[in-house]
Amino acid sequence: MSRISLLLSLFALSVTPAFSAPSATAVRTATPGSVPGIPASGIPGTPANWAQTLERIATGVVTIQIDSTRAFDTEWNTTAQATGFVIDAKRGLILTNRHVVTSGPVTAQAIFLNREEVQLHPVYRDPIHDFGIYHYDPAKLHFIQPAELPLYPQGAVIGREIRVVGNDAGEQLSILAGTLARLDREAPEYGYGKYNDFNTFYFQAASSTSGGSSGSPVIDIEGRVVALNAGGATGAASSFYLPLTAVVRALKYIDGGKSVPRGTLETVFKYTPYDELKRLGLNSETEASMRKAYPKLTGMLVVGG
Repeated sequence: MSRISLLLSLFALSVTPAFSAPSATAVRTATPGSVPGIPASGIPGTPANWAQTLERIATGVVTIQIDSTRAFDTEWNTTAQATGFVIDAKRGLILTNRHVVTSGPVTAQAIFLNREEVQLHPVYRDPIHDFGIYHYDPAKLHFIQPAELPLYPQGAVIGREIRVVGNDAGEQLSILAGTLARLDREAPEYGYGKYNDFNTFYFQAASSTSGGSSGSPVIDIEGRVVALNAGGATGAASSFYLPLTAVVRALKYIDGGKSVPRGTLETVFKYTPYDELKRLGLNSETEASMRKAYPKLTGMLVVGG
C-alpha cells in the first residue's frame, strides 16, 4: 500500500490521503425529517440508532476502482481503490474526492454492496477543493436499488458523533466511529509536488481512516452526510474531512445542466493564531475588537507568502 506522508512543522504529524494502491434531478440536501420515508427520529415510532441507520444507507456506499494511465497536473499514473456514495440514484451521480476522480484521463468502475459493477465517467472535478463527481448508468444495475445519501452540511458541529462508512484498508465496507473535534483545521498537506487543498478549513475527528477510505461519507445518526472524508494521519488516529458547502453549490449548477463557475483570488490564505499575528504586527485594539465580535475564533486569515 502506497502512502503519502509529510512531517508538518505546524502540526507535528504526518498526513496521507485516504487512498490505497491495489491490494441530480435535484440537489439532495437534508433537513430534519427530510430523508425519504424516515422521520427525524430515524425509524417511525422509535429513536434513531446506528444499527438501523447503517443498514439503511449501506447500499448507497460503493467501492471505486480507478486506473489512471497517464500523469496529469499533480496526479500520477496509478491503479488504486477508494470510496464514493450515491447522491442521486435516479441520475446515477456518485460523490467522491477530487484525487479519486483525478485531474486527467481515468478509467473507473463502482462496485456496489451486492458486488454488481458499473462503469463510471467523470462529471466534475473541482479545480481547488478535494471533491469530484462520477456518473453511472442506473439501468446497468439489475439487482440492487442503492440508497441515496442526503447532504447535510449544517450538521457539522463540534461534539457530533459520526461514522465513516467506506472501503477502509481495502475492505468493501468498513464502519469507523468518531466525534467531530475541530471545524477549523488547516487543509492537510501531502507533500511538495502533490495535490494539496487550500483556502478552506477541514474538519477533524479521531476515526483512524486509512488507505481506501477516500471519498467515504461522514454521516450522523440520521444517515445524513455532514462531511466528505479526504485524508488521515499516519501514526495517529486523526482523520480529515472536507466541508460540503462547495459541494452543494456545485451540485446546484450541475443539476441545472450548467458548468460550475469558479473565480480565483490568486492567493492563499492562512488561518493564523492571534499570538502569532501580534508578532506580525497586529495591534491590541484590532485583536480586542475581533475577539469580541467573533469569540469562538482563535485567529484571523493572513495572505500566505
